Amino acid sequence: MPEQLKSSLNKSIEILKEHEDKPVEEQNAPPITRGVISVKNLHIYEDHSTSAKVIGGLVEGNQLNILETWTDGKNSWGRLGPDQWVPLENDGERLVELTSE
Repeated sequence: MPEQLKSSLNKSIEILKEHEDKPVEEQNAPPITRGVISVKNLHIYEDHSTSAKVIGGLVEGNQLNILETWTDGKNSWGRLGPDQWVPLENDGERLVELTSE
């Protein structure tokens, strides 16, 4: 490998390592929408599935910044951050009220 290419590649790797703990969605990306929890308790999951690992919880009235949504056509999910998903609607029941502010 030519020395100039090797040097450029090493520099790129250094830059990537400096930013590997900073997900793109957290680098000043605005939420796509906001929401308010409308049920007594709501789990935060590691993925958009109720069979995924529960990593936290929210209570009624908590406000959310939703960065991305996902649906399977029946249930809807909102991504709060890296590996942080909440069900927005489950089996027709609205769990999070979406707001414009």
